[in-house]
Amino acid sequence: MKARRPNTRALIVSLLLDGKERSSREASRELGFGLDVANTTNLRAWQKGELFRSKNVIFNKIEVSHGRLGIRQNVGGYHLYTVPVTYSENESFVRNGVEYVAYSRDHLDHRAIRTKSKSSLPP
Repeated sequence: MKARRPNTRALIVSLLLDGKERSSREASRELGFGLDVANTTNLRAWQKGELFRSKNVIFNKIEVSHGRLGIRQNVGGYHLYTVPVTYSENESFVRNGVEYVAYSRDHLDHRAIRTKSKSSLPP
């Protein structure tokens, strides 16, 4: 019988139980899966109410080495995820100066909400 792989959502929630806030990138590095897996898992756990997410996007300068071409600086936006110490479903809280909120359509990133399909928009 094959050994069952652990649930990625359970792994991320157990990682965050130490009380430290982490981005999807940090969680993917610590647990060893891809960034897309960590992003999707964090989003689904936030939607199910298992995690709280930072209300505002945090922007940070990211330096990427391109070998002989040198270092490029990009600005990347990300959210922090955490498990609250005291859980209340629709309550927000502040930790280390960052406000964390439970899932609500109001708290979705405005860049990801599209009312119409891109294919139906005029050129």
